[in-house]
Amino acid sequence: MKILYITSLFFKKASSASIRNISLVNGLIDNDAEVDVLTLKYPEKVEDSFLKNSLHKNVNVYQDELDFLNNYIKNSSNSNDKFKFNLFNKMKNMLKKIIKNIYFFPGVDKEWINGHSKELDYSDYDLIISSSDTKTSHFVAKKIINKMEKEVNWFQIWGDPWTEDINNNYYLDFRTKKAEKNLLKRADIVFYVSLPTLKKMTRTYEKYSDKFRYLSRSFFKEVSNNINSCDKYVFAYTGVLDYGRNLNPLISKIIDYNETKNKKIELQIYGRINKKTNQKLIKSKYVKKNGVVTYKKIINVYKNSHVLIFLSNPESSHQIPGKLFDYFGTNKTILALVENKNDGVYNFLKESNRCLIYKNNFESINLKNVIESIGNEKVLNKYSGETVAKKIINTFEEK
Repeated sequence: MKILYITSLFFKKASSASIRNISLVNGLIDNDAEVDVLTLKYPEKVEDSFLKNSLHKNVNVYQDELDFLNNYIKNSSNSNDKFKFNLFNKMKNMLKKIIKNIYFFPGVDKEWINGHSKELDYSDYDLIISSSDTKTSHFVAKKIINKMEKEVNWFQIWGDPWTEDINNNYYLDFRTKKAEKNLLKRADIVFYVSLPTLKKMTRTYEKYSDKFRYLSRSFFKEVSNNINSCDKYVFAYTGVLDYGRNLNPLISKIIDYNETKNKKIELQIYGRINKKTNQKLIKSKYVKKNGVVTYKKIINVYKNSHVLIFLSNPESSHQIPGKLFDYFGTNKTILALVENKNDGVYNFLKESNRCLIYKNNFESINLKNVIESIGNEKVLNKYSGETVAKKIINTFEEK
């Protein structure tokens, strides 16, 4: 079968969506599908060469270049370097955001909807898959399908429900809800990469729920190794520290543990920490902040760590961070610290049978159990790219 895979994020650095998309496309190739990718060309400085080199050689990639998007990224980078916070700049920034949300809908890459490649023979495909983020990918697919003379199956992949995106704001609520509904109506199949999100959307859009399926994110690369000699236990957190994610209970517990043990625990943090969270973060010689690193470096972090840390999103969120699935691709202990034991995210963690789960407070975290579990875990192969992609193939063949 021949598949056209449409996504705006494919080679972009520091993008969970890019990692997910490349892993899935490689998985489709492993299932003997023929895949072409239609995506955007980003400035070289924001593309990840490691992701490019990880893509299967049999995949044809067609990249559309958008002048406005490239200028937007360039100007955003320059303004971040020189930006000084004051009341005037705050008001100016708010005004820009309002204009962006009104005019640049569904995103700053909106010109791609009409500016997608005309080189491809779109009638040549058996299946078109559009994958967010960004949501513009779905609009491009819709535009292509509307112009086609023959019928073609359209599968949509949603990272998160649009109207509940943690990056969303009130200006977009009405418009996004209407657009989301129209997109779901047109799709043949809609996949959600989060099981709690699927359950939520099934209740929200009951009329279209017979189209909805769960398609988990796959891990990008299998990391299965043991650290034979080490004078300390390395715990690693990889990802953004924001949106109420709190490492302080764990840090306090590590400090307490290390006071009576010869072999100490060291917590390594990789990723962006917002200013407010950084100010509140407990300072300790056992905590190392490494900033934002490349995804290639993150793979090495997995190899050199004993324990990988998962922090759930704030209460009421349906989103499961993509890095959890990359953790599933390792044989390392996964320590999951949750804010709420009554939501779908907690149930998903529990059903995985792969995580040590504790309420995110000092009293609940049991480091003795965590240490004892090191070296006794296995890779969850059901989250490999090939296995996850097989579900798409099977769904297509059943239609």
